[in-house]
Amino acid sequence: MLEESCRQARIWQEEGHFLKVSVNLSALQLNSGDIVNVVRSVLDQTGLESRWLELELTESYLFENFIRSARVLKRLRLLGVSLALDDFGTGYSSLSYLRRLTLHRLKIDRSFVKGLPGDPGDLAIVNTIIAMSKSLGLEVVAEGVETAEQRQSLEKLGCHTYQGYFYAAPESAFAFRTRLSDFKLAKQY
Repeated sequence: MLEESCRQARIWQEEGHFLKVSVNLSALQLNSGDIVNVVRSVLDQTGLESRWLELELTESYLFENFIRSARVLKRLRLLGVSLALDDFGTGYSSLSYLRRLTLHRLKIDRSFVKGLPGDPGDLAIVNTIIAMSKSLGLEVVAEGVETAEQRQSLEKLGCHTYQGYFYAAPESAFAFRTRLSDFKLAKQY
């Protein structure tokens, strides 16, 4: 998946669409072999510059073996890839560990976004995650945005990057490329 994602990103770049591609890595991938060399090799093979790749990791992996995780993340960051903590808030992360990791972004789990804007508990959790992310110098992304009301609520809280069905359903690379081309044409008018 990593290789195909990087290859597709290069194809889009050749068509004039410079987009960062994000790939989830499992604990198994991160614990078996040397993921840093795998990522380096894939970037070399595909010709994708590291700044166009973001790797998403789960809390459970990072905090399972913190010392090893921190070393691997540091080496990945030195490659120039972005690092995101996916599904934030659903695991058992230690805030003291979180501040010592070399992450770029936290992704708020969809389970907290689902109750916005009406659920006071979800609103408080999301607000806290956004404030903490900003204090730590991390970008924040809200996952699972499905309605305009959720997006507006997130915007008021200071989160301006989202993903979810409100924007688009999962689609093939071909369908996405078509949408990119249509968008590019619309911007010209």
